Amino acid sequence: MENHIETKEMLPKEILYATTNDAKLKIMQSILGDEYKVISLRDAGFELQTEEDGISPVENALKKARYCYGQTGKPLLSMDFGFFIDGLPEDEQPGPSVKRIIPISKEREPTDEEVLEFYKNIITKLGGTAQAHWVRALAYVSRDGEFTTEIKIPKKLIDKPSEKRKKGFPMTSLQIDPLTGKYECELTDEERAASHVAEDEAVKLFIQEHVR
Repeated sequence: MENHIETKEMLPKEILYATTNDAKLKIMQSILGDEYKVISLRDAGFELQTEEDGISPVENALKKARYCYGQTGKPLLSMDFGFFIDGLPEDEQPGPSVKRIIPISKEREPTDEEVLEFYKNIITKLGGTAQAHWVRALAYVSRDGEFTTEIKIPKKLIDKPSEKRKKGFPMTSLQIDPLTGKYECELTDEERAASHVAEDEAVKLFIQEHVR
């Protein structure tokens, strides 16, 4: 009995993550490590069908978390991003509409290459380089309540994209890592971990505070 209890206590805590994107799932798992097992909506047999039409990243994250919690009845983590580029007028900022701002057919999402081309042209108009920042918004909904946080992530952009692509993350072909001077899409796992220590730690602290 004693061994059984010890084994059970060592099992990772499961987190249902409001995404069907395998790349995002993998990154979240790498951030949280062996202490947690991150489960996607698809793994749990659900689809994400809520529209991300909030005016801020945290509003979108909370909307997804509320919706999916209502559908699954399980405690749930959601994340959304906003993107802001220095030098752009306020009414031209991508904000939480990173992809929706791109003028294509409303019947489909833009491809990675269309996203890349759209932002490359913006950076060119700003002189070839630009400072920017992402806002990573997290929301966790459980029977204990609703919890949110925002993490600001500074970036440097360049209008000469890397030839390498990271599926699902086209902006990493335009972003330069400040520690190595390399394109973010070209970083090794070790280099990425070193570059994202502060933001990854903030994510993990949020999870540790609210996931029981």
